[in-house]
Amino acid sequence: MFVPTDSFGGMTPEEKAADALKKLFTFVAIRTVLNEEEEREKEPDDFDLSTELKSFVDENPMIRSDEWLSKLLRHSAFEMRASASRILELREEFAEEDFKWERVQDDVLQSMKKDNGELMKNYMIASMSFSSLDLGSVDEGFADEGEEDEKNS
Repeated sequence: MFVPTDSFGGMTPEEKAADALKKLFTFVAIRTVLNEEEEREKEPDDFDLSTELKSFVDENPMIRSDEWLSKLLRHSAFEMRASASRILELREEFAEEDFKWERVQDDVLQSMKKDNGELMKNYMIASMSFSSLDLGSVDEGFADEGEEDEKNS
């Protein structure tokens, strides 16, 4: 299948999907860091990384994951820069060891086939709706055709 090169800003569909997955893996890593931080025992005067990282996420929407991480790596607080380093490690580890690549392909294909079938079924039902026709005349037309077929035989 030919996909025009301008479809995704010059990216192939695979490159676009890879970019989306990298962003997903970054979000997974952020959530993992937040979870680790929430489970860690803290001293009263410890830096509140969980609150600060959540604020950073809220104040800096992630459009491109690498740009977002670059900004976090330049944060004034050492703990925030350290969390960025941990996020870099975790997103790579997740992609290499934990993400089920084959399952994604299977899930997408299965879901798409199911959805396509449902959409086509609904389309066919809508397009074959006889609500505006007199069904009696339709039935009579079929009977007439059958009688003509018998006469021509």
